[in-house]
Amino acid sequence: MRSEILEKHRDAKIEVYAIWFRSLMADFRFFVPSGALDDLRVTNLWDDQKAAGKWYAANVTRRGAAAEWDAWILYAPGKAFADPPLGWGRTIVDTRERLRAELESLLLSRNSHAED
Repeated sequence: MRSEILEKHRDAKIEVYAIWFRSLMADFRFFVPSGALDDLRVTNLWDDQKAAGKWYAANVTRRGAAAEWDAWILYAPGKAFADPPLGWGRTIVDTRERLRAELESLLLSRNSHAED
């Protein structure tokens, strides 16, 4: 995410919400890699109750997981979390090319509308 999207689009108006929670036995709040997403456009949140993961599993991805994790969900500017996303994928590593392509398509669309 950082090297393939944020660093390549330094001037893009992107908001990233990274929601961390304990999913694996070794996951603890103090082990969250502080430098992993240290871009100013990223808000890092700790969700001890997995509330966001549970909500996304039930309302967006609907793949039968108790809580969604290691996933990305892309929204158009101005959309609320309850609105349908433009796309989503998991795992982040396995679907990073689709995320990059969908985000760049959105940025291109926004730039072409700004020029009109």
